[in-house]
Amino acid sequence: EAVGGREAIGTEAPQAPPSLSPPALSPAQRRFLARDLPQAHHWNRAVMLAPARPLDPGVLSRALLLLAERHDALRLRFRHGPQDWERSLAPAPEAGPLTLAEGDVTEAAARMQAGFDLAEGPLWGAVLGTGADGGQRLAVAAHRLLADAASWRVLLDDLEAILAALEAGETPPPRPRAPLPPETPDAPPGDAAPFPLDDPEGSNLERDARTHLLALDAETTARLLHEAPAAFPVAPQEALAAALALALAEHTGAPALDLELEGHGRDALPGGRGLGGAVGGLTSCRSVRL
Repeated sequence: EAVGGREAIGTEAPQAPPSLSPPALSPAQRRFLARDLPQAHHWNRAVMLAPARPLDPGVLSRALLLLAERHDALRLRFRHGPQDWERSLAPAPEAGPLTLAEGDVTEAAARMQAGFDLAEGPLWGAVLGTGADGGQRLAVAAHRLLADAASWRVLLDDLEAILAALEAGETPPPRPRAPLPPETPDAPPGDAAPFPLDDPEGSNLERDARTHLLALDAETTARLLHEAPAAFPVAPQEALAAALALALAEHTGAPALDLELEGHGRDALPGGRGLGGAVGGLTSCRSVRL
């Protein structure tokens, strides 16, 4: 998956000591593990990077090690206990999880990801090799239980800052440790209203799913982002959900619509503590009835 929208990291406070007892599974982690997937170890996100300057493998390995020390989520392990899934923190690694590829880095990255293990690890790593054009390529992959989509901006910014400091012979800048969000279980509002089907006996497999994407023009987008919130006490995503509910009501005749609303899970905690720098499987999902 592509990663964009990178932003500068904060350096206001020294790094806190590593946590020794991680809290219970996050809602996103519980949802994933409850699916009981046959190859749950191989559900990863990965990026392929073209370094702007040649990377020294030794320095890169050290940078990856410091990255794991900075973010506890990269040391998580998952086991099925007597009652349910449990997570724990592995000891800090002695070396960075770097593989040097001879030849195509893509194949080496695929082999690395196939070797991920939920209980024993590793669940993330990097491969440094050569691309089709002969230039260096750095592939970085992490299981989605360790890093959701919003985590990648934090991880890549931190890795870049650590690398730059090590290459300059300096101590990497500290980063304040973001607090983990409190336990917020996903709770559906009740039995879902039945949705009309064109073919009740049709396929319900992931491979047969279809995605319909609607892109709003610039004028409509401006009205949604600025005019509507100024005229009514409504957020843009609430207006979109309401429009979807009204459109489907015309189609189905149903008086209500059940939706799952997904978010990045990093909303500010009470007291204004931000979670923008948190890394982990924190994606939130709320079931609502309109």
